[in-house]
Amino acid sequence: MTTKSRTIIAETIVSKKPVDVGFEARHTWTLAILIAWIERQFGQSLTEKGGSKLLTRLGLLIYTKDT
Repeated sequence: MTTKSRTIIAETIVSKKPVDVGFEARHTWTLAILIAWIERQFGQSLTEKGGSKLLTRLGLLIYTKDT
């Protein structure tokens, strides 16, 4: 993955909601949605572990607890 694509991913997560990029989820980025968007946008498949590592490298990994 290029530096430019990582920048686009980070900017998208921070500034947009999943609904803004064509997903039904209105407010919350999930790992599954992010992975699907990356595959659609960049043609690159990631596992959940790979997606989690990417978020960690981007400084965007946040753990939440189900309510």
